Amino acid sequence: MESTKGFRTEEIDEKRGNDWKNARLILWLILIIALASGIFFAAEPVRFQLLEDAQSVVSILAPLVLYSLFVERAIEVFLTVWRGREADGLALEVKQRKRLLGTKSPDVPGFNALEHALEHYKATTRDISFTCSFILGILIALAGVRSLAMFVDPVSLADLTPFQTGWFTVLDIFITGALIGGGSDGIHKIVTMFLAFADATKAKTDAKAEG
Repeated sequence: MESTKGFRTEEIDEKRGNDWKNARLILWLILIIALASGIFFAAEPVRFQLLEDAQSVVSILAPLVLYSLFVERAIEVFLTVWRGREADGLALEVKQRKRLLGTKSPDVPGFNALEHALEHYKATTRDISFTCSFILGILIALAGVRSLAMFVDPVSLADLTPFQTGWFTVLDIFITGALIGGGSDGIHKIVTMFLAFADATKAKTDAKAEG
């Protein structure tokens, strides 16, 4: 079982600072690569294919929701087997000590540290869950499931240079992996927002036509 040592504010602030430094380094690296690619390898514009209606977009994104649900369930089973027993044990101990506090026991040692340990354990489990989901999403994308390519005109995609095609494929794999790994709720929100936008646009068009 993981340590029940409590968190310190200084440690949390230091970790956040390191995370932000690493994020800035990654952003600068991406910017440099993008600038170098734009200067030395002129990219051709990518044309999107014309979709008949909003339902066409839904039909493209629906399989991603299904794959995401598969990944969520697989990760849930995996984590339940791996970390479920220890999490249940910590939760039970916290519950028992809360009961002792409710009876106004004069001494319930280590209660705060135990609560911190439980929250830390849950946070670690969430990190593991997201990492595993993202990796599975990447593997699914590598197997041929893509999101961006489904919206691009096949003729336009075929006319790209090998270098640009490679960049587009890598970007598509990472975005698809992130979408699938991020959970079905995120994809569902995208679909909902798009349908709301499509309905609003259609209503404005109909109103202008009637006027």
